[in-house]
Amino acid sequence: MKSNFFKGRNFNNRGDVESQLRDWIKYKCNSRIHGTTKKVPQEVFINEEKKMLKELPLEPYTIGILAKRKVCKDCHITVDSSYYSVPYKYVAKFVEVHIKEKLVSILHDGKEIAVHIKSTEKGAFVTNQSHYNQYKLFTPESKEYRSKYQERMKKIGSYAVELFAVILIKKPNSWYRAIKGILNLKTLYDDRTIDLSCKRALAFEITEYSTVKNICKTGSYNLPIDNEGAYAKADN
Repeated sequence: MKSNFFKGRNFNNRGDVESQLRDWIKYKCNSRIHGTTKKVPQEVFINEEKKMLKELPLEPYTIGILAKRKVCKDCHITVDSSYYSVPYKYVAKFVEVHIKEKLVSILHDGKEIAVHIKSTEKGAFVTNQSHYNQYKLFTPESKEYRSKYQERMKKIGSYAVELFAVILIKKPNSWYRAIKGILNLKTLYDDRTIDLSCKRALAFEITEYSTVKNICKTGSYNLPIDNEGAYAKADN
């Protein structure tokens, strides 16, 4: 194009460029012997390539949304604030996500490893149980999994385990993320501080881990519970 079409030519406007280009392709480019194939392109198209062409689809092609995600330890990836399972052997690996209409397709190295119907609910878990290792079938939906975290919250205190029950009801699909966050506060605060913070959270019907953490940080767990203004001030 650069050396054989544009070089040495003058154009008046875009229409002139397109007109000269069509003529060049038809009468020169496709009519001469190709330097690599040693064949005339137009003859190759008519005699060999044309019969191999397929009809165009009736509906326009839609490009799905593409993204990359790292598979978490719980065998899930996050897509549009919802969680989709991936076979356990891909944990800690990066996968490619294709979102097209109502389907979420997950690929690794170009191979499709999981397909899910796209969730219409934020925070929902879309899980294929076969994606878990049969020896580690320990998921947020299982009683064993819930019991484990309930016991850990119980060791913190009575208010902590009570907050666990409330979070379980209000966040049935993502409860364990909030609970894990609260349990991780043990690296910064003692059980009494965390338990009193849970007490304050219960009083104000709070189930967000970030707020419980802030209560611990600001020391507002020592404020009177019936003083909402003081709580709001401390929380800010």
